[in-house]
Amino acid sequence: MLLLDSSGFGGIETHILQLATMLTQRDCVVEVVFLQAYSGHPLYAALERQQIAYCFASSSSHHAVRGLSRCIAQLGKGDIVHAHGYKASILARVLCRYSGVRCITTFHAGEQGKGRLRFYEWLNRASACLSQNLAVSRVIQARLPVDSILVHNFIATDDIGFAPKAPSRPLNIGFVGRLSEEKGIDRFIALSKRHPVCRWHVFGDGPLRQAVLDADHVVFHGQVDAMDEHWSQLDLVLMPSRFEGLPLTAIEAMARGIPVFATQVGLLNALIDGNWLVEEADWQQLSRKLEAALGWSDQQWFEYQQACRHKVDSDFSAQSAWLTYAEIYGFSQLAEYPIEQGS
Repeated sequence: MLLLDSSGFGGIETHILQLATMLTQRDCVVEVVFLQAYSGHPLYAALERQQIAYCFASSSSHHAVRGLSRCIAQLGKGDIVHAHGYKASILARVLCRYSGVRCITTFHAGEQGKGRLRFYEWLNRASACLSQNLAVSRVIQARLPVDSILVHNFIATDDIGFAPKAPSRPLNIGFVGRLSEEKGIDRFIALSKRHPVCRWHVFGDGPLRQAVLDADHVVFHGQVDAMDEHWSQLDLVLMPSRFEGLPLTAIEAMARGIPVFATQVGLLNALIDGNWLVEEADWQQLSRKLEAALGWSDQQWFEYQQACRHKVDSDFSAQSAWLTYAEIYGFSQLAEYPIEQGS
């Protein structure tokens, strides 16, 4: 059981879709369980396209605990609940401990949040002793009071076509993600003012939406259900983030041969060429990286595009992730390398 509480589509939802798809393709029985139903959630249709079963613990938040308890009570020996996000993880730990079902949780959040969110994230970490824990970055690992396993985000690349192509002139530069301070959308807007010759595109939504609408040189596409039909509009992706784990957006872009320029946060250095990274505090140096990219020849673009795809295929594809998850879940005794524990 892959468990989450979700009303929109973002990094956790994409991660679960990729994880469920990988497991299903390897003949594992998977069901995605939502704590409650939300009308028109894009993940429902995405799961249906992949023929992955899903259900709802409850129709509303008022009965989520009771509904989830019934779902977990139906599980048998050897079944696993793998929860994602603070609400699902906290509930899963308590209910699985009561029912004797094995519980695994993944920590995705790089930022600690404010107000009520900050409290729930603290409670999520404090209750981690009740589950086996995974983390998507070393920064997140370091904040946990218990040992955890470092896991990379990944995507299935078999169905993603790739062919090197010459970039648009002028370049199309994209921001894909939540429009929030931690993702650095304000920095993206500032960089757009320095390079008006480029075309700047924003895909996503969030609390800083109005700042994007007010920005010159920026085309606002809003929240899209999936980027599959939109990646072809971009030549380069910019991630001037303050906090990250290892965003799936970066992996998805590079799988299609789109270079990603970013701040050095989370595990981005495991994915992105060091020449395309800058220190988080020196994010304005991304402007110099962009100036260099404007001077790349078509041949250089072809080579960099090929390098992006090769990196994803070798280290961040479903094929490369399978051995790690097979060992975590106990599906295989033949893992070729030991998983990495940390605290």
